[in-house]
Amino acid sequence: MKKILYLSITALTLSLSACYYDTEEELYPNSFGGNKDTASVTYSATIAPMLAANCTSCHTAGGNSPDLTTYANVFANKDRVKARAVDGNPSPMPSSGLMSLTNRNALAAWIAAGAPKN
Repeated sequence: MKKILYLSITALTLSLSACYYDTEEELYPNSFGGNKDTASVTYSATIAPMLAANCTSCHTAGGNSPDLTTYANVFANKDRVKARAVDGNPSPMPSSGLMSLTNRNALAAWIAAGAPKN
């Protein structure tokens, strides 16, 4: 009887802690820059390096569409980029999962500002 009780408690403990997907950044955005001042977001200093780190290993000329290696291509596809990389709709990009909240906020702010080439 003790063995069954022990196994039941162990199974319950494992099942309650096994599937937890929240990230600290999403739970505590102020601690991780989630409320970053997006007024200073620029294409050259913020967006291009972010895309290089997260997108252009696949989205290049001759690679997966759209090519995101130039400002002109990013600008032409900004709505698609927002849908996939910020909103995760219809599926998240990068395919490994959405970027950090800070990156998504910066990308969304840049697009909302008209995606300026700055």
